[in-house]
Amino acid sequence: MKNIIILLSFTFFCAFTINSETKRIPDGNYKTVLDKKFKKVGLLDYDFKIKDDKFIIKIAKKIESLDIIWIDENSFRVIGYTEPLVKTEEIEEILKEYRATFNITKQNEKIYTFYLGKESENDTIYSGKFIKFN
Repeated sequence: MKNIIILLSFTFFCAFTINSETKRIPDGNYKTVLDKKFKKVGLLDYDFKIKDDKFIIKIAKKIESLDIIWIDENSFRVIGYTEPLVKTEEIEEILKEYRATFNITKQNEKIYTFYLGKESENDTIYSGKFIKFN
């Protein structure tokens, strides 16, 4: 009887344990491979680097080092990419209603499945995988 109570207690407590499938993506170099439906509309894969909370990407033949704002372990914003660097009052009002974030939904070793969009809704701007190399 004691063993059954212990087993039931263990099962009960495990049912309420939050187990995230993902973790914060570490510093390193990444290749973004977009889902096919987004490539069909003309979006392209791209490379970027994360180093010390910086998102380093080549935009228009220029290397940009943009600040990352971590929302939690699975989502982040990039100032200058997911939202403008310079914000007017109008832009600030828009950002109160809609703020796009990169949201990591799954991790499998060095592959991070993600979508870019509003974290609380399913209105994806684009989605795909971040693949870490070296």
